[in-house]
Amino acid sequence: MNAQNTIAAVLTLCILTIIWKENPAFRIAEHLMVGFAAAHSMVRAIDNYIRPTLKTDVAHEGDYIALAFMLFGAVMYFRHMPRLSWIARYPMCWFVGYGVGYTLAYGPRPFIKQITDTFIPFNSVNNVIYFTVTLITIVYFFFTPRWRDSSLGKQIDRWARRVMMMGFGATFGNVVQGRISLLLGRLQFLFRDWLGVMK
Repeated sequence: MNAQNTIAAVLTLCILTIIWKENPAFRIAEHLMVGFAAAHSMVRAIDNYIRPTLKTDVAHEGDYIALAFMLFGAVMYFRHMPRLSWIARYPMCWFVGYGVGYTLAYGPRPFIKQITDTFIPFNSVNNVIYFTVTLITIVYFFFTPRWRDSSLGKQIDRWARRVMMMGFGATFGNVVQGRISLLLGRLQFLFRDWLGVMK
């Protein structure tokens, strides 16, 4: 039982106290985790991006455009100065515009792939069910047709809600399963690595 495992075990137990209720021990562990994660991300950004860019791209290759973009991004920190916070809006607007343009250019591709994957041959029961579920789910989001008020439209809405709830339930179950896996990992750490009661 070394000091490093003891510190990790105490912080793990502090995090697990949220099962009981929110308390100061949980808040301390939470703030430590967020602070260490932010510091780690900052150090990795400096070592992996900023320093190589300054040493290689700017100093050796003379790519001063990269330096200009770095300074342009650093202008966002003006938002912490109340009198000069308006300057930070310019790089933020540029990054938002670039992100929207990138999403419009490259974002639809996965969705188009999902749509084309629904064009499958009806050679098995699974394919027929897959196509039917996809179709009624898409039809559910057409709100303007008049036939939505008919008995057929109400049946489609009912079945569309059911299959969407099945999909949401499967997604939620997958998330819960992942969280249980994380919990088992922490319990193994506590009982095997810290207390040594498991092999």
